[in-house]
Amino acid sequence: IKRQPGAKPKVIVFNAGWCKPCQDMNEIVEKARAKVGDKVEFSMLDVDDPDNEKLLDLYSIGPVPTTVFITADGR
Repeated sequence: IKRQPGAKPKVIVFNAGWCKPCQDMNEIVEKARAKVGDKVEFSMLDVDDPDNEKLLDLYSIGPVPTTVFITADGR
């Protein structure tokens, strides 16, 4: 697998608005984004949003919060 020029590692956090641990995770992600946001791409995805269903299936998301780490080369 070749790294795409300018590609960054990604952190995807699957969460829900009703989930207290998810709210705590949001604070952690914001701190991490402030520290390394220029080197890592962060995404927060709501499991209750129907637009995210394909990603929920792709990563076999169950309980929330669930964090997925993706290397710059897509692994």
